[in-house]
Amino acid sequence: MSTRITLPALALVVLAFSAFGAQAAPATAKPAHATHRRVSAVTTVDSLDRMHARVAALRDAEQQRWIAQGLRSGRLSPELAAGLERDQARIEMAEARAERGGYETVNQALHIQHLQDVQDWAIRTGHPASA
Repeated sequence: MSTRITLPALALVVLAFSAFGAQAAPATAKPAHATHRRVSAVTTVDSLDRMHARVAALRDAEQQRWIAQGLRSGRLSPELAAGLERDQARIEMAEARAERGGYETVNQALHIQHLQDVQDWAIRTGHPASA
């Protein structure tokens, strides 16, 4: 008994492979080299680091805007605004310290996020976080 594969059945198999991201490869295809996997992992980490840096920069800018707005409205005194600016500088130094190592550990990221959360609260309530 011979097995015949019709053109529509073959097209269906090809579509199924492409839908799942699989590639039909010849039997002599070699597996991907280990360095290729490392390069793609590094690329992913680099893009995540860039995204994290962008988010951190936007959050810093937003906090600066809140401080300026509070100062203009009179809700924040000049002394409190100066203290909040000092806290902003401390957060930026922690970010720079994390970047200096080449990568940011989970603990460093959580610590910086905590500092920024406290800073958000301090700016919105008008209570100094470092006092």
